Amino acid sequence: MTGRGENLNNSNREGNEDRENRKRHEQSADKTSGSRENDRIDDQVDGDEHDQIDTYRLMEAVDAALHASEEIAQYTGKPRPYPADLMGSALQPDMLAPFTYHEIEEASKFLLRMGEVSPSVRERKSTI
Repeated sequence: MTGRGENLNNSNREGNEDRENRKRHEQSADKTSGSRENDRIDDQVDGDEHDQIDTYRLMEAVDAALHASEEIAQYTGKPRPYPADLMGSALQPDMLAPFTYHEIEEASKFLLRMGEVSPSVRERKSTI
């Protein structure tokens, strides 16, 4: 008689273990799903929002910054300006609006290292 009761208990225990395993797997999958929004939220929760920018977001900022700089260069007939210098100016292209100053500053630093844009006006003023 105890055999049937033990089977039910074992079955319930195995069912509970299966549910727990599935739950852990789903939670693990959620954390590693690659969701850009979750990555940004995690970055902001883990530390100061200025510590890290999600890689995908940074590449979007680099793309927008380069296009904005090129657009202004064509408009003014001068070399491509440092994109962060455009932020908040009358010449700021709309494509920079979705980004924070920090994101465009980091994108600008990258583009400067690549030789794609001119140094910041602030840097040039401080060396004079």
